[in-house]
Amino acid sequence: MKSTAATASAAALLTLFLGYANMPPAAAADIDPNSVEYLLSQCSATSAIEVAGCRNYIAGVADMVGFTHEVMKMENLESAVLTTYCPGEEGLSYGAMSQAFVNWAKKHPETWQKPKFGGAIDALVETWPCR
Repeated sequence: MKSTAATASAAALLTLFLGYANMPPAAAADIDPNSVEYLLSQCSATSAIEVAGCRNYIAGVADMVGFTHEVMKMENLESAVLTTYCPGEEGLSYGAMSQAFVNWAKKHPETWQKPKFGGAIDALVETWPCR
């Protein structure tokens, strides 16, 4: 009997957590969730869940860009250097990548209505260009 009650309680807590985790930041209620502005509001939030969402999103973009870069290099495509960032041998923390995005987005308010995916790439490439 106790295990059924515990399972129901756990399910209720999980549902509550997942519902909260998918809520937009309070300041971003009327902002397009696919925009640079929305991601900036997530990265600048005080909620650990919102900041984690920001960091995870940017880390996913960074991984995709890195993978695409490696494929382009294997294919000997000259544009490979123009389409990626170079974090150096030691790599980057999620915190460093999300802070780079925040700094970039604040410097480029003209991009706030553009897709957040492109903004994350632009922030990485501008902050850590390949030379």
